[in-house]
Parts: sequence; structure tokens; C-alpha cells
Amino acid sequence: MTVYRAGNTILNLDIPADRAQLSRLHDAHVRLLCECVPQPLEMYLARSPAGILVKRMPGTGPSHAPDCPSYEPPPEFSGAARLLGTAIVETPDTGTTILRLDFALSKRGPQSVPPSGPGTAETAKAKASKLSLRALLHYLWEDARFNYWTPKWSGKRNWKVIHSHLSTVALTKTVGGKPLHHALLIPEPFQLDQKDEIAQRRRAHLARIAMHTANGKKLMIVVAEVKEITTSRTAFKVVFKHLPDFHFGMSEELHSSFKRRFATEVGLWNKEPSNHLLVAATFSMTQAGYANIEELTAMATNANWIPIDDGDDEVLIRTLCDAGRTYFKVLRYGLAPTRPTAAAVLTDTQPKPVAMYIIPPDAPDEYRAALQDLVASSDFPAWFWRPDAPTSIQLPPKSGFVGMPFPGIHRDRLKPPHDTRQSSTPFQR
Repeated sequence: MTVYRAGNTILNLDIPADRAQLSRLHDAHVRLLCECVPQPLEMYLARSPAGILVKRMPGTGPSHAPDCPSYEPPPEFSGAARLLGTAIVETPDTGTTILRLDFALSKRGPQSVPPSGPGTAETAKAKASKLSLRALLHYLWEDARFNYWTPKWSGKRNWKVIHSHLSTVALTKTVGGKPLHHALLIPEPFQLDQKDEIAQRRRAHLARIAMHTANGKKLMIVVAEVKEITTSRTAFKVVFKHLPDFHFGMSEELHSSFKRRFATEVGLWNKEPSNHLLVAATFSMTQAGYANIEELTAMATNANWIPIDDGDDEVLIRTLCDAGRTYFKVLRYGLAPTRPTAAAVLTDTQPKPVAMYIIPPDAPDEYRAALQDLVASSDFPAWFWRPDAPTSIQLPPKSGFVGMPFPGIHRDRLKPPHDTRQSSTPFQR
């Protein structure tokens, strides 16, 4: 049940008559109140093609109660903190979120753009003032709350749900002053008896980029689940689920780069048949009428569509799901692998949510020092797991957990004994 207060009126948005009042309240510039905590928090109303949406005020996600639909962990746990206010700008007055991208939605030259992901130039930038493809995919996934899991959703997530929620969150986003959903292709759930109608809606949508001009060609973004990547007559093609009659071309160079840079994601996909491999890619339409991928990134998820980073991360997420726990999977937003983040945040614990950290067996002391600083800056109890430990995972209890001591590090190794200058490691604060 989703309940808010407007003045002295209580609105239950599960009741059609109460939801019908949102349009009037939006036009009157009324702010709703979420009473999930003793000091109610303001919510604003945004008009979109899908209707009136109730959204939390910018930066208030961590202030909501952990069991509130508007709650989200502090952005400092993930890679989102460096992007808020620069690459992601929320504007409650208009109800839209402005996104600034570091990849192009048009193409002039013949050269292809390499895929985004670990090892690309984005991980070496001093500033991250724009969204990479990976960061955009993580942002949309998080905004649709697909990084959040509660046992009551078991068996209830499928592509129909993914398509609906991703499409809805895109309606209030703009890129370059234009609606994001105009440049976004999320395949409709395929239905054989409606294949002609679905194909026609897709053609109408793709018509936005089908026209080539003297200045080059427009690009669009596809977010879809991979079914297979196979050879074609000239190079390779990507077949997405729910797009059986519409394939995407991939050059040999891009395919080679994809295999190298996303070997972990592809490996996770191959490892477990119930896992999913998601791709976000920019593409153009050729004059022959087929799509050609220009740049792409990949994300692996488990059967519940929760993103997983690597084998250790998959073990932790599976353990949480098997134990029936409620949690947020923390997303990296393209943050370099050398920068520590929380792996997940448990929200079914009292008195506070618990931040969960995985310490890689080969983590250098610089990594551990940066992690220690991250833990010290957080108000949440910390839980640590070392995959090389001889004991099995012991999850925090739901009540009374106060945190674990930080595993020891040798800070004297962080700089040579003869060097008395301040450390210049990339984790310097």
C-alpha cells in the first residue's frame, strides 16, 4: 500500500479515486508528504506521458525509512555520488531529470567507438561529469529499483516488468534538451499473435534515426537481453530476446573488444542458465534497413535480474536470496575496479541497514586503506566477507547487529620508509 498525505487528506494510491486526484494536486503545485519517518518528507509530482508520478525530492533517498518504496542507500556507497548534480541533475520544478552523456547520439566519421567498461578511458578520468553507457544503464536500472530485492517478488520479475518499469522511468529524463525515451529502444515483450503490430511500432520508433543527413547520422540506444551473438556474412550479429525478427550488426573489431572487456559478464552468463546478459548499445540504421552497433556495454544479472559483478559477488547475492533477505545491490556506475564500494546494503536489519563489503583475496593494502576510509565515513554498521576465508558466509542477524571490526591492513606498506611525503596513491583523500 502506497500512502501519502496532502494537507489533511490521506491518499492511498492503490485506490483509483485517490490516484485521480494527483493531476489536480500537480496543477496546484501541491507537495505530498511521505510519513515513513517521524519528520515527514516532501514528495513532488511529475507529469509524464504515463500519467502523474510521485517522486522523492533530490538527495532524500537515504532519509526515508528502509522499508519505504522511496528509500535508497547513500550514493557514497556506489559510483553514483560523483555523478549527482553534474551528470544527473534532478529538477523538481519541471519534474524532469537532466542527463549528460559522455557518448555521442550522432555520428559523423566512419570510425567506430570502443565499448564502455572496465579498462576503457572512462576509468582514468580525474572527473566523471558525464554518464558513460555503463553508468546510464546502472542509473536506469536503479531508478526502476531492479537492484532492490525482497522475497515477496520471487517469481514475479520478467521482461514484461522490466520493459514497463524502464520505459516509465525514461519518460521523465531528458538528454540534450530532448526526451530520453525518444532515443531509447527497449524491446516490447514478444507475442506471436501481435508480432506485426509490435514490428510496426518499432519501425515507427526507429524512423527517428533512419534519415541520414549531410552532417552524418543519428544514433539511438538499445537496452535489451542478449539471446546469442553469432557470425553473419560479413562480421557478427547480436540477437536480442523479444527481437527475433530484428538483428544488430557488430564489426569484427568491436566483437573482439567486447569479448575481451566483458569476459567476466559473458562468463557469468554462460556459467548459470538462469542468469541474464543485458546490453546497452548505441546504434545507427543503415540505408539497407538494419541496425549497426557503434558502442556497447554489458551487465550480467542473476535469475531475479539483480546485477552481479563477478563470481564472488554472485555467491553473496545468491546467499542473500536463498536466506530470504531484503537488500539493495550496490551499482558501480562505471567506477574503476580499483575503487572499493559496498557490494550490497541489507535493509531488513535493526536498528540500521547494514553495508556489506567483499574484500578480494588479492586486494592490495592501498585498496584496503581506501575501503577503511569508506567504512569510517559511513554511519551504517559494516559487514565484511573474505572469499578466501575457511568458513562459510555468516550473514548479519536481522536485529542487534552493530558491525564487524575492519580486517587488519599494514598501512606502513602504503609508502616507502624513506619517503616522508604525503602518499600520492589514487585513493588519497
